[in-house]
Amino acid sequence: MDLDETSDSSDAELDLYIFGDAANRNRNYLDVIVPLYSENEFFKHFRMSRPIVEQISNKYLASEYYKDHSGQFGKISGYNQVLIFLWYIGHQTASFADVTDRFDITKSSLGRIIQRVGFFLSSLSSQIISWPNDET
Repeated sequence: MDLDETSDSSDAELDLYIFGDAANRNRNYLDVIVPLYSENEFFKHFRMSRPIVEQISNKYLASEYYKDHSGQFGKISGYNQVLIFLWYIGHQTASFADVTDRFDITKSSLGRIIQRVGFFLSSLSSQIISWPNDET
């Protein structure tokens, strides 16, 4: 093996380590594929109907938890953040790598989405969860 072959191999491994395997990423999945889902397919993937996801998304957009600014890789809409969160919590065996590849986002973005949307949904618990009382 000559030095050039070793160098090319090392460079390819370094690129894979730094940039990940771009071939496995789903470019435009949320913008192109998800809108084509039937109601049943949508429910299967996100465990909620589109109208409910839209209601949650609208509340999230109006909340203090939604950040309306772009990171270095672009802005992820509030609706898409809710979809990403729902897909992640609805697929218990999915790793961060699975989710970031499916939605073409960074692991740090996924971590922030899980935290923000999770805190947001927790803040709604008093409006949604009603505990039984002696009268009921």
